[in-house]
Amino acid sequence: MFDKDKFAKIILDISENYENQREFSAKSKISRTFLSGYINKKIDKPPKPATLEKLVKASQGKTTYNDLMLICGYTDFIVDDFFEGSITNENNKIPIIDTIKYDSDKKRYITIPTQKYAYTNITIKDDKEYVAVVSHDDSMIPLIGNGDIVIIEKSSIINNGRVHLLCLDNKIVLRKVIKNDDNTYDLEPLNMRYPKDTLSDIHSIGEVVSVEIKSAFNN
Repeated sequence: MFDKDKFAKIILDISENYENQREFSAKSKISRTFLSGYINKKIDKPPKPATLEKLVKASQGKTTYNDLMLICGYTDFIVDDFFEGSITNENNKIPIIDTIKYDSDKKRYITIPTQKYAYTNITIKDDKEYVAVVSHDDSMIPLIGNGDIVIIEKSSIINNGRVHLLCLDNKIVLRKVIKNDDNTYDLEPLNMRYPKDTLSDIHSIGEVVSVEIKSAFNN
């Protein structure tokens, strides 16, 4: 959960490094309106991890990236790295990501976009973020084939019995997740040629909400 009080205090502490908020804004490359909104606790949603990195650089040692991530509720360091820069959702047009890699040093995901888009008929929720991912194997046949486009609603929450995009040992896989009574998870491929795994610690990037065939690619 995002702790607005602690976050506001940290921003105020960092601001003491500078003569005024204008200088703070210039050094951190964060707008004064944005800083003021968080200082006055008027913004309910935490800033994105890329913004936290800017604050850390401007803090002159007063805080760390991990501290800010925890205060902002990013306890698994997965959320909100997909849509930095020009990658955005609009009009059910979702950017297609070819590869997702995990940066273990920064504890964040790095995406390699295809510069193409998928178009989906699902309802895009205003308070959610989505990404389209290319399936690179046939482990989830008949639901998802090799080369199909999978629409992911980003979330670190595991919904029992649903198919999730997961990070396992820095490898990104699609699996149906079954939660067991002993707090372990069965990760089930739909293709019986692939093995089932049982793990106690998994990280969900998001839940599959739609599957588009290869023809969903659009320039």
